[in-house]
Amino acid sequence: MIKHLWEITYTVMYNDGTFKVVTKYKDINLVANAISRHFLDTDNSPEDVQDIKYLGTVFE
Repeated sequence: MIKHLWEITYTVMYNDGTFKVVTKYKDINLVANAISRHFLDTDNSPEDVQDIKYLGTVFE
């Protein structure tokens, strides 16, 4: 099955980083939902996201 790989970069005062998201469809709304879930249990917020890159397709 083909899926889509995204890289999200965020910047906050004491914790900069990146994480990757895999989606079934090439849909930025799915990525936005994943970003919201990622920040749900942290003190950071989706507004800390600096960059979203589409890295391409992956096979599962």
